[in-house]
Amino acid sequence: MAESQTIYIPTPPAEDGKWMVRVDFLEGAFYRLLFKYNVRDSSWYFDIANDAGVAQVRGRRVVLGTDILAAWKTYKEVPQGVLSIVDTTGLNVEPTKDTLGDAVKLEYVTVGDE
Repeated sequence: MAESQTIYIPTPPAEDGKWMVRVDFLEGAFYRLLFKYNVRDSSWYFDIANDAGVAQVRGRRVVLGTDILAAWKTYKEVPQGVLSIVDTTGLNVEPTKDTLGDAVKLEYVTVGDE
């Protein structure tokens, strides 16, 4: 039986307010994650594509403490674990342009065997 694992996805500096990373979620498939910061509403938004570049989710607002992919798991090609952001300061503050990847981490918890 495999237990679930937690991985932290590295988030590079986002001086221009966006970044992309290719990730293996330990479940046999690679995905491309794109994060963009919207200055107007002071929020991060997220897109995910499969490794071939086919978009699966676009424009999902990143909110602290929620599974970013929850709404798409039954009908899109997305990882089945929990992808969320966690405020490591314990203050439960939404990520700013400068704190995503620093005080606020991108976390993925794999699906374990029952």
